[in-house]
Amino acid sequence: NCFNVSSSQSVVRLARSCKLEVVGMIYLPLGTEKSGKFFLPYQADLPLFSVPNGKSATLRRMLMKRKIVLTVAMLFVIMGVCGCGSTKEKEKAVSDQSTPTAVVYYSKKLTPESIKKVYARANKDITGKVALKFHRDDKYTETPEGIALLKALQQSIPNSTLVETSFGGGRAEEQEMLARFKGQGIDFCNIDVLNADGGVAWPIKNGRLLKEAQVAKNLGNYDSLVVYAPFRGQAYPGYGGALTNVGVGLQDGKGLVHGPVLNKEPDFFERIAEAAKVITDHFGSHITYVTALNQVVVNCECNMNGTEPVTLGVLASKDIVAIDKAALDLVFQQKQHAGHDLQKKVGTRLGLYQLEFMRKLGMGNINYKLVDVDE
Repeated sequence: NCFNVSSSQSVVRLARSCKLEVVGMIYLPLGTEKSGKFFLPYQADLPLFSVPNGKSATLRRMLMKRKIVLTVAMLFVIMGVCGCGSTKEKEKAVSDQSTPTAVVYYSKKLTPESIKKVYARANKDITGKVALKFHRDDKYTETPEGIALLKALQQSIPNSTLVETSFGGGRAEEQEMLARFKGQGIDFCNIDVLNADGGVAWPIKNGRLLKEAQVAKNLGNYDSLVVYAPFRGQAYPGYGGALTNVGVGLQDGKGLVHGPVLNKEPDFFERIAEAAKVITDHFGSHITYVTALNQVVVNCECNMNGTEPVTLGVLASKDIVAIDKAALDLVFQQKQHAGHDLQKKVGTRLGLYQLEFMRKLGMGNINYKLVDVDE
């Protein structure tokens, strides 16, 4: 059924009041038939389905002929009582990525010991010369406590070097960054400003919006990559985690990824994902993601906007999609804290489209198993 409602939450409440089992949401591109833009309403606890390219206009014309007004979303309902199949069949219908399921390791604690513990469970194939990507503009990484976490992780990775990129590139900015890091106490190992000598074009296979990414030049000198990301609410993507730290943070500048006009359209997220995929494809299994949920706020760390921050621990995984999804799920569960506001923000910024598009590109799995390393 199609409902004329103001939000996806209203759809869910209506369905559940009718004692229907809600297993997912299908989101249709709205606007003109040629736009192909997705509007994903704020919905945290249900799998997302999207209509394949080229099908949305046909479906919309069919609905309009029947004079059904679709303002936000269509509810996809499977009822066992209607003979729609077994529980296993219904679970398979929720996601075509049901097998295999990614593994995300989690500790509720955020300490040097816990960060080493989760990394030790997810460090398969991290060999040779290792680039440890960290985020330079995270205010909590720059505190003594944050530096202790970064140091613990780096010292648990043999033959690793801290790496980061500068906004403008060049040797002058490299020296400024290195002096800043040393003054902050990040002086326990070598730091490589990857784009000090500019970027290199890495071709993107089957890229729809990007045919190549301008990857920071020195990244090609490494055999393995560990991405240490702070999980944050951000102005344009809605949230920032592993994806943004690869798709934006390892490029030589942001111009190609952001596009000619910075806006909250699906193309923005697709460019980030395509730019990230060329890097994840390059490293293959030699990449691991570690995400710290430390003082998570709705907006980026430069603008707390009066929201109460929440610290939820640390995650590690080999799967970029699963670790971002797990971070979102943990924050969304915090109904009385920053999670509720971040959930709304992610919805209004099309933030969940990041996950869906990465899944479509084959970058990882939406479904995951959360393994608590403290148990």
